[in-house]
Amino acid sequence: MSFLPPSKTIRWLLMAGCLFTQTGCVVLVYALYDTHTPTRDVSANRECWGGYEIGSLYRLKVDAFIANVRFYSNGIALATGTEFKRSGQWGGPTTTQEYKAAPQNWPDMMGVVDAGTLLRVAKIKHRRYLGDDGDRYYVFASIVNGLWKGKTVEITELSDYVKPDGNFLEPSPQLLEKVATSQQNGATTGLTTDDE
Repeated sequence: MSFLPPSKTIRWLLMAGCLFTQTGCVVLVYALYDTHTPTRDVSANRECWGGYEIGSLYRLKVDAFIANVRFYSNGIALATGTEFKRSGQWGGPTTTQEYKAAPQNWPDMMGVVDAGTLLRVAKIKHRRYLGDDGDRYYVFASIVNGLWKGKTVEITELSDYVKPDGNFLEPSPQLLEKVATSQQNGATTGLTTDDE
């Protein structure tokens, strides 16, 4: 018979114990909270869409990396080298041309998604963090054509923050071009069957 309390109780005891000690444990409290804060799918809530629309189709205007960067994204993500470098965890190439010239130098990189690739917005997720980080939204899309067709990827790094709130996201006009509206809201426009 085990006399250990349930894991939730252990977590709360650790957190309470850490509050009464030195600053080093405050990081532990934050880490425990952060690892147990769920990411929720908020796709059904139109207010969380920002400048995106679930089901809308976008064309990638530049080549982008596809990578599963640990501690950086919510799974497989698309981003430019400049965007990935912001994380401080990125040891990859700065440009897709640099990667294409010597892909063997970055074995953890999945590859490049070419400019012109179509992305259909699939879902938006929300997560609440402690302190200044506050609310964060993450945008996911399905790749419609090309080598990576069918793969669902996070496209948050291809986005800008909507003002004045600063939490919601919209497509970056330098990186994404809207080519069709959502089928949920009527007939798709601006897309021919040749594109898909």
